[in-house]
Amino acid sequence: MPIIQKIISGLLTLIIVFSFSLPALADTPPEITRLAGADRYATAQAIAKAGWRLSEYAILAYGENFSDALSAVVLSKKYDAPILLTNSESLPDATKQSLIDLQVKNVLIIGGTGVISTSIETELHSMGITPTRIAGQDRYETSVKIAEQISSPSELIVATGEDYSDALSIAPVAGAKQIPIILVPKNYLPDSVKNYLSALKVNKTYVIGDSSLISDNVYNQFSNQERIVGADKSERNIAINKEFDSSFNSGSICVATGEDFVDALTGAAYAAKLSAPIMLLVGNSPSNATQNYFQERLAQANNVYVFGGTGVIADTLIQQLNSSTPNNPSCLKKNLSGSEIARLLKPSIVYIEVYDSAENVLGAASGVIATDDGKIFTNYHVIEGASSAKVTFSDGRVSDVLNIAGYDPKYDAVVLKVDAGNLQPAKFNSSGSAQIGDEIYTLGNPLGLEDTISNGLISTINRVVNGDTFIQISAPISPGSSGGALINEQGEVIGITTAGLTDGQNLNFAIPSEDFNVIKDQNLNLPFDPNQLSLSPASSLANPVSLNISQSVIVNNPVAKFTAEVTVKQIIRGALAGTMVTSVNKYNDPPKSGYEYLLAKINFKLLDIPGGKSLDVAGEWDFNLVSQDGKVYHQVIEVEPDPQLDSTLYKGASNEGWVVFMVSPNDTKPKISYGVNNDGTGGIWFKAY
Repeated sequence: MPIIQKIISGLLTLIIVFSFSLPALADTPPEITRLAGADRYATAQAIAKAGWRLSEYAILAYGENFSDALSAVVLSKKYDAPILLTNSESLPDATKQSLIDLQVKNVLIIGGTGVISTSIETELHSMGITPTRIAGQDRYETSVKIAEQISSPSELIVATGEDYSDALSIAPVAGAKQIPIILVPKNYLPDSVKNYLSALKVNKTYVIGDSSLISDNVYNQFSNQERIVGADKSERNIAINKEFDSSFNSGSICVATGEDFVDALTGAAYAAKLSAPIMLLVGNSPSNATQNYFQERLAQANNVYVFGGTGVIADTLIQQLNSSTPNNPSCLKKNLSGSEIARLLKPSIVYIEVYDSAENVLGAASGVIATDDGKIFTNYHVIEGASSAKVTFSDGRVSDVLNIAGYDPKYDAVVLKVDAGNLQPAKFNSSGSAQIGDEIYTLGNPLGLEDTISNGLISTINRVVNGDTFIQISAPISPGSSGGALINEQGEVIGITTAGLTDGQNLNFAIPSEDFNVIKDQNLNLPFDPNQLSLSPASSLANPVSLNISQSVIVNNPVAKFTAEVTVKQIIRGALAGTMVTSVNKYNDPPKSGYEYLLAKINFKLLDIPGGKSLDVAGEWDFNLVSQDGKVYHQVIEVEPDPQLDSTLYKGASNEGWVVFMVSPNDTKPKISYGVNNDGTGGIWFKAY
């Protein structure tokens, strides 16, 4: 049934959100949500409203031509920002209302003044919004300018700039994995792209299309290339989605037309936020490959999002996607029995033993295979203080743990790396896909007893304990089951079991699976050494931790000995940082010659301080920016960002704000330090890139 919300802003804009269900025989068929408006601008508004309640940033693209904005989804994901559309000379009413509703403070304008004029910037300023333009001389240089906003990428995506479909097909992947999309013509490599490549070390380049789209001459100028090909845009869309299928969450599918760029562009930003594939429909009926892939995904999906109205994608076309084909009977989403879940997940559950330096067994736990190349999720407390560990797989193989790929004690989460291949990873879904009262299962190997399964109900999906959020379940968690899988009735892992409280009944907890996504791709490669693992991730100038990883530190200063928890949440540098600094305060000057501004959003929490004392926190004095060769940059004390990290804190209080540094433009890997002693020892270190 349509829900029509009327928004009056000069003209009447209609945002239409349709919900209906596929005509399948599943127990709980996925909900189909159509996000659409009266035109492309209102459709972008509908998508933004569905995906974002509030947003500090928005991406603004030209609504009449695809060329500049194809690479912009990677920025949408980086800044957690929707993509909105504009005319050349003025903001459409729907776009303007979105900016107001989302309380946007900063807009990234994609493209030059030839497509989006300076009058748009003036209009944004009048709304109290700071615009920053990202543009090159042509679509190829614009894609490079966008790519430069991603610090030191190790992978690249290359797509033709002469059509939109390939870049948009891979845009959700690019956004979710923060891989820049570089646009190229068929037969030559523009100088702007050559110059960009010269400063990079790229481990993998995905080139979309065969030599009829991107010639071998262009292909051979990239490093470590792999082509993803298909006979037409529809086949390439499916080939891309299958290539990265394991990277997607299983809970959502996004659908857009392949006949025009606009709905797919704005929808791809939402798809990246959901870590969902986007399927492009071409013609009056879906191809067999499209239909088959849709049905495969449908078996585990909770939501299908259709971008655009029925004039763009007819209801009958969506229904055709679900009809059976000779090659693939309809895959129905259904609830599995306990025995079916045990059989399905058994190859993905491992038994872990940990040892001290004398190879005495310290304990045992379970783990869940996350990737086919040997990453395993388990609890941090399982390996804390251990010197080594071994993993036993369901087929009897035993493998040493090579290193710690990622971890965060705050969430009791660790990712172990083993030397094993051809593993069967579990299918994951977010905890948000579950509801209170849903039946769930836990599966682990306590004390080496394989396939120990229990069932129960979800008590709540957001139980807050000591400031951290857990899934509370009624299913018992046995000793040795820590690190096992919490599974929904569709056989998806939605959490990692962690603890059961003995002082009360039905107080058993699991860590939401999405908390592991933060650390899965850290690739820290830390040696399995208890001396390098402590209350917070080990860090140093040579080994700083990544963004959004909290670190605890004990500091002795003339005021008091105190314990603090620090998180560097976001880094902005270059032109965008300069604009933010100079626009917030008219007395803020541009950076000194030969430098650029670097902004760090830092959260500071005072965990403990004796005697009821307080602590003055001043970001510009307390934190240092250190170059990649170990030199400390001069502090920037005359610049005032908004909001500053500047406050007086008592025990348990926290503050979050920006700290401003100046950095050399050639310094690609600076670090931020806090609490470091005069001799350079101690303290905590963060990546500022």
